[in-house]
Amino acid sequence: MSILLDDDMKKVLIALNEANRNIWIDNKQLEQKTELSVENLNDTVELLESKGLVKSLQILGTAPYKFKSVQLTALGKSRLKQGL
Repeated sequence: MSILLDDDMKKVLIALNEANRNIWIDNKQLEQKTELSVENLNDTVELLESKGLVKSLQILGTAPYKFKSVQLTALGKSRLKQGL
């Protein structure tokens, strides 16, 4: 089954891959790398996580973000290797 990715999803996956699959990327850092609005970034991370392509760490006190940090999963890395 193919997972369709929009441009925002691709931006997040590419930014996480450039950082390293095993590294957690902070919400503000990811916003800067992708140049997405906070609202779009929150939605995009949620969608990518529902597809198993990223993992997010969610804790209190991160508003306006819905997550503290994000990490690329092995499935996400594989999807990148397939050319998105």
